[in-house]
Amino acid sequence: MEDEVAEDLSRARPPEDCVLEIKCYVQHAIAQLNEIRSDIDWWNSIWLYSVIFVGICGIVATVMIALQGDDNKYWTRPVGIVATSLVTGVTALTTTLHIPETIDKYIEVYSSIGTRTNLFKQEARGKTGDELNNVMTDYANDYNKYRIELLKIKGSVGRFGTQTPTLPPPPSLPTGK
Repeated sequence: MEDEVAEDLSRARPPEDCVLEIKCYVQHAIAQLNEIRSDIDWWNSIWLYSVIFVGICGIVATVMIALQGDDNKYWTRPVGIVATSLVTGVTALTTTLHIPETIDKYIEVYSSIGTRTNLFKQEARGKTGDELNNVMTDYANDYNKYRIELLKIKGSVGRFGTQTPTLPPPPSLPTGK
């Protein structure tokens, strides 16, 4: 497990051939932004399809209940029960996955990487030697933080919202002054 995390973090760093080459860093960031955009599109598709599916199943369940009326017809009851179960199950699944929150987190990281990359391009302009190295080091450190955020989103903590709760600090005692 630790080897997988270390491997993911090693891939998170810009490639070694990017040393002192601004264009390479920017291209790496653009590739990352495209990957994030693809993830956002995927989650949006899952969300849209689940909403459509739940809507159709809800309509089918309602129609089956209406068709049944006071009689217990042999086919309306099972179809209505299955459709109602699908509505409940798919709604619970999409709620458990926190799809809107996951999309929001991806958008936040997408925006942060884009903003930081643009700032990096401006900071690096006209710099050479140690100045450029410092700018690139700062950018690489920030970029790795964003990559770690992406790993958290893709992991169960980000996807299921099961973060460890933090307790508030204990109240301070009055001093009597």
